[in-house]
Amino acid sequence: MPRLLDMLDKIIQFKFTIVFIATILFLDCYILLRFNNNIIQLDSNSFNKLITIKEILLFLSVLTVTFSVAIPAISYLGKVSIGFVISLISKGVPSIWSFISGENTNYNDKDMKSIIDVKNSAIRKNNYSTYRYCCDEEIKKQNRSQEKSLCKIILVLSFLSCYIADKINAKSSLQHIYQYITSLSWYFCFPAKLLVVAILFILLIYGFEEDENEGKIYYPGNIES
Repeated sequence: MPRLLDMLDKIIQFKFTIVFIATILFLDCYILLRFNNNIIQLDSNSFNKLITIKEILLFLSVLTVTFSVAIPAISYLGKVSIGFVISLISKGVPSIWSFISGENTNYNDKDMKSIIDVKNSAIRKNNYSTYRYCCDEEIKKQNRSQEKSLCKIILVLSFLSCYIADKINAKSSLQHIYQYITSLSWYFCFPAKLLVVAILFILLIYGFEEDENEGKIYYPGNIES
């Protein structure tokens, strides 16, 4: 039980972090488009305009369309164009999911069974513990799918904010932060740049790596019909 709670705590912290980053990046893109400014340098006048009912409704409308239509479409194009390369790279590095959750994902193929088959077998045999295990695994897989989508959203919004800023002759928050990093002494600047590269690498691999055990769970026993 302590290990399960610790794992769930790690997952919740990671999910909260990427949701927060995605929200900030989207808000930055919106402010760039509406006020030719970024969220870091937002002045009081622009802030007062931003919190009006009309502006909030517009923001929510754009947010809904962007997250439900535009970004999934862009993510799909990215998966098609670089998915094969990412899959090759991800096979050569440890699973990001294993690192985040502490869960072993290198199971024998014969021990991986369909969640639906194991759940149906548990229902027939009135095996509550196995049924509960299936439900918990389904929730974890749903959370993982949401996290992968959020990682793609962060990558798309990062590129989009810089693209918008370039077109309107402004600076996004990411560009503002990067400029600050490059102004530091080399012994601060170099590690900071390495950290940025590492974060982008994790987002890219985790967001686009294929789940070889999608729809399956670890169940070494036989499924009785």
